[in-house]
Amino acid sequence: MKKQDYANNKTLLKLAIRRDRIKIPIWLLSIFSVVTLITRVYGDFSVQDMKEITVMASTSPGMRLLIAPLSPESVGELGQFFLMRMSAIIAVLVAMMSIQLIIRHTRNNEETGCSELLSSTVVGRYSSLTSALILAIVSNIIVSILIALGLVLNGLSLEGSLVAGASFGALGILFSAIAGITAQLSESSRGSNGLSAIIIGVLFVLNSIGNVMGTVNVDGMGFESAWAVWISPLGWAQQMHPFDQNNWWILCFFIVSFILLTRIAFVLVNHRDVGRGILSARKGTPTAANWLKNPLGLTFRLQRISLASWIIALLFLGLIFGAASTEFGEIVEDMDAFPHLQRTAEMFMFSLIGLIAAVVSIFTMLSILRIYSEENGGPLESVLSTAVSRTKIFLSYIVFSMLGTIAIIGSFSFGIALASEGNFSQGLEYIKAGLLQATAIIPIAGLIIAIYGLFPKVSKTISWLVVFTALMLGPFFGPMLNLSESVQKISPFSHIAVIPSDISYMNVTILLTVGFVFAIIGIKSFNNRNLSL
Repeated sequence: MKKQDYANNKTLLKLAIRRDRIKIPIWLLSIFSVVTLITRVYGDFSVQDMKEITVMASTSPGMRLLIAPLSPESVGELGQFFLMRMSAIIAVLVAMMSIQLIIRHTRNNEETGCSELLSSTVVGRYSSLTSALILAIVSNIIVSILIALGLVLNGLSLEGSLVAGASFGALGILFSAIAGITAQLSESSRGSNGLSAIIIGVLFVLNSIGNVMGTVNVDGMGFESAWAVWISPLGWAQQMHPFDQNNWWILCFFIVSFILLTRIAFVLVNHRDVGRGILSARKGTPTAANWLKNPLGLTFRLQRISLASWIIALLFLGLIFGAASTEFGEIVEDMDAFPHLQRTAEMFMFSLIGLIAAVVSIFTMLSILRIYSEENGGPLESVLSTAVSRTKIFLSYIVFSMLGTIAIIGSFSFGIALASEGNFSQGLEYIKAGLLQATAIIPIAGLIIAIYGLFPKVSKTISWLVVFTALMLGPFFGPMLNLSESVQKISPFSHIAVIPSDISYMNVTILLTVGFVFAIIGIKSFNNRNLSL
C-alpha cells in the first residue's frame, strides 16, 4: 500500500459526514434514548421482580435464546438485569448502524455512479473504504460514550457503564469491518446488506446456541454460557460481564479480528473492478413467469426474501412465547412492575401481540419505501416507460406492504396459538387479535405514503421518526414513561385495545379512513411530481 492509495481520504470523509449529518445523529440519539429510557423503566422494578423474571428466563431454554448470561451474585441488580434482557437488541441496533454506514459510502456509491465520478479526480483506490471505516469507528466510539452516559444517568457505576458501552462499540466497529468485506463481495448495496444480515443471523444463532447449551445456576439464578458463545462476537460482548467481572481483556479479540477483517477487505478491493463484486451476479431465466408480468408480482419478487425472513423469525418467536405463556402469566400475576397490563397468561399474550404489531410497522415502512430505492438510481423510470402507470406501480408497493404486514403479524399470532396450552377457540382469539392490531398500522402507512409523495428526498428520515414516535408514545412504552393519556393518544396503537372483545370498531373505521385519506394524498402527489431523486 502506497500513500497515493489513500489520496483525498480526508475530503471523502468530510463528504460522508455531510451526507450523514442527519442520519448519524438520529441513530445515535435513538440508541441513547432506548438505553436511557429502558434502564429507567427497569429501575422501577423491585429486587424480587428482577429475581422472578431472571429465574423464569434462565430456566427456559427458549428464553435463553434471547437473553445474556448472568452470575448468581448479580441477580436483582439493575445493570446486569438490563443487559440480560436488552443486550441482544442493542447489539443488533449497533450492528445495523455500522453496516449501513459502510455500505452507504462504499457499495452504494459505486451502484449510483458516484465512485466512478470521484475516480475521475485524484482519489486513491482505498480512500472510499478507509473514509467509511473511519466514520464508522468514530460513530461507534460516540455510541459507546452515549450508552455509558445513559447507564450512569440511571445511577449505575461508572466502570460497569464504560465496559457496557465499550462492548457494544467494539461490536459495532467489528461489524463495520464485516460490512467492508460484504461490500466487496456483492455487486449491489442490497446484496451487501443481505450478506451482512445473514452474518448477523448466523452469529446470533451461534451465540444463542451457546446460551441454550449453558449451565443454569442453582435455583435458576442466572446461567453460564457454553463454549459455543466464543465463536460469535455477540458472545464476546456478553462475556465482558459489565457491572460484575468487567472483563476489559476481551476487547483484544475485537481489535485483532477488526485488523484481520479490514486487511481482507482491502485485499478484495484489489481483486475487482469498480462497480463489480467478487461474487458474480446470478443470471436470471430467459423468460419471466406469468405472475411477474404485473407490478404486484414484480414487487413480490423484489421483496420476497425480506418478507420470508420476517415471517419465519416471528413465527419462531411466537412459538417460543406461546410455549412459555403459562410461565409468563404466573410471573406477571404477582408483579407490580406491569400495572398497565392485564395479569393473566392470556391477557399478557394479547398485550405481547399488540407490541409485536407495533414493531412490525417497521417492516411496513421499509416495504413501502422500497420504491425510494427504485426511483433513486433504480429501474423505476424504465418500468414507467412501459404501459405501467405510476398509480399501478405505487399501489403494488402499498398492497404488498399491507398484505405482508398482515402475514407477519398473523404468523406471530399463529405461533402463539399453536404452542400455547389454550384450546382451539383461544387460539383463534390470538389470531383475531393480531389481525385487529394490524389496523393501527394503516394510518402510519398512509402517512408514510403521503410523506414519500410530497417530500421524497427526506421521506426516509421523516418516516423513521413517525414510526419511532408511534412506538414510544403508544400503550406499551407510554405508561412506562409516565406520559399523559393525551400524549399517548397521538399514537394510533393507543386506539386499539389489546383484547379483541374490547376493541371499538368505530376506532377501527376512523383509523382505516385516516390511512386511506393519507394514501390518496401520497398517490396523487407522486403522480404530479417529477422523478427527482
